[in-house]
Amino acid sequence: MFRDAVRRGVSRTFEPGAKFAQYEPDGILIRVVGGSSHVTDSNEGSFEIAAMEAFVMALAPPPDEAAELPGSSRG
Repeated sequence: MFRDAVRRGVSRTFEPGAKFAQYEPDGILIRVVGGSSHVTDSNEGSFEIAAMEAFVMALAPPPDEAAELPGSSRG
């Protein structure tokens, strides 16, 4: 249903000023697994933003868990 919005969202992560602007997209495969839409709050813009965020999260390095824990919460 929102296939074009997902493509645009991923493409926008490579535009000037975006997270991966320094890279040239080549051979990217996008596979959407699951998901749903709702008449009230589903639209092209929402799916475009969700695709951008999902793509950035997929390529981001994993966080250093030890650095995230405050000293008082270590067991």
